Amino acid sequence: MSEFSARIERGEYQGSGDIKKIRETRNEVVLEQGFIQGMHTECILLVPEKYRENLLDGDKNMTVIDQIAQLATFPGACGPLVGLPDMHAGTEFPVGLCGVFDAADSACVVIPEAIGPDINCGVRMWGTNLLLSDFLPHREEVLDAIAIEVPINEQETASKLCIRQILERGIEYLVQEGLATEKDLLGTECGGRIPVSSHAVIGQKPRAKGLLNLGTLGSGNHYLEFQTVSQIFNEADAKALSLKQDSLCISVHTGSRGLGHRAFTEFCNDLRKESDKKVLSVPLSSPKGQEYLSMVGAAANYAYCNRVIIGTKIEASLKKIIPGAKLHFISDVPHNIAQVETIGGGPKLVIRKGSTRVTSVADAQSALLYPSVGTPVSVGGSMSTGSYLIKGGKDSQKTCFTTCHGSGRILRRREAKREIPLAETLAQLQSSNVCIRTPNLSNLSEESEKAYKSIDEVVAFCEEAGISEKICKLSPVAVLKG
Repeated sequence: MSEFSARIERGEYQGSGDIKKIRETRNEVVLEQGFIQGMHTECILLVPEKYRENLLDGDKNMTVIDQIAQLATFPGACGPLVGLPDMHAGTEFPVGLCGVFDAADSACVVIPEAIGPDINCGVRMWGTNLLLSDFLPHREEVLDAIAIEVPINEQETASKLCIRQILERGIEYLVQEGLATEKDLLGTECGGRIPVSSHAVIGQKPRAKGLLNLGTLGSGNHYLEFQTVSQIFNEADAKALSLKQDSLCISVHTGSRGLGHRAFTEFCNDLRKESDKKVLSVPLSSPKGQEYLSMVGAAANYAYCNRVIIGTKIEASLKKIIPGAKLHFISDVPHNIAQVETIGGGPKLVIRKGSTRVTSVADAQSALLYPSVGTPVSVGGSMSTGSYLIKGGKDSQKTCFTTCHGSGRILRRREAKREIPLAETLAQLQSSNVCIRTPNLSNLSEESEKAYKSIDEVVAFCEEAGISEKICKLSPVAVLKG
């Protein structure tokens, strides 16, 4: 018997679900319809046995399994709703899920809190023409320079770029401005541009915020990380991506910053004038539902551009210190997004909250930057344990072409800060030979490796389940943390 089942038998489950509607298999926990009244579909949780007891985490009646089951009660849910190995409790819904809703169903709704305010939080990754040995002598100088060029918080001076063009055209606009290339379009999900009805779906205040935030990192779990290829699992794919042992790579994890947060808040405040429900929803086919999708698309376009601009700053700083240094783009994939996709011949509203879309070569419906690989995706662990570059697996269709986005929390931020001494976190980084820069040192333990599941185990489980495959492991060497 797993510890998950044992805890339920001991009466430690604090939720409102019917425990008779829970099934456990080797690789899955299944919440059958009826676990919570009104579920339209079952929930399949792909979670290693070691971490299943964490599915009972959360406040009373808001455990992880309660949260995902509640999502299945909204009109249009046609799933199954899928929980990934990195799933953990969120505010209203868990982080680490993929939910599919029938967009052709007139009752189908959008649920703003399902992805929350950090719209298109995601990871953009580059390789370089440098090896670790080229970088280490300059590591401190490079990190100090980039900490100046890539602020954590908003800048004093607004960007001169056209916010309207960013919101409507995404990276396509940056290509026009000479800040991106056609490769950036090919390697970014949705070509770096989600169609929107108008830039006006983002209000004046969020737009003003956006111009001050463009090219900034943000706080919390956002990061800019220099990494080295420490282990290769697929030589052919690594070669196609111009990566080899000890290659220096860079990953940036950030999203739509203050623009997305403010736009989300304004939209929800507007909805609350018409509804007193705790969790807001609105019919997808209604004007408000379409406005929400366009708002998400515009904020996502901004996030894509934000990550591209951070990349231009990184390359410029790197070249000043290491002449001849070059970046080559690998991929850019969101973690928090809601959009309509064609699945099974029909339109589906797909919600990915803390999960990553992966496309194999066989399933690609558009041109790929790396045709022999598919969509490579960077998934992060903690700042001392490393990341992985992965791609779609042979069975990724069973999760709607979705895999993990990272390792996933086992301690909430306040718990990590209370339970993990800062000295211990700094010792972990020193032991892993990771150089760190952060303006929020007192919060660093929130991101300690002890606060997260093992990235090795999470990624290995995704591969065992057939939803993604490892290309290489990346070990951190220098981190700018929000």
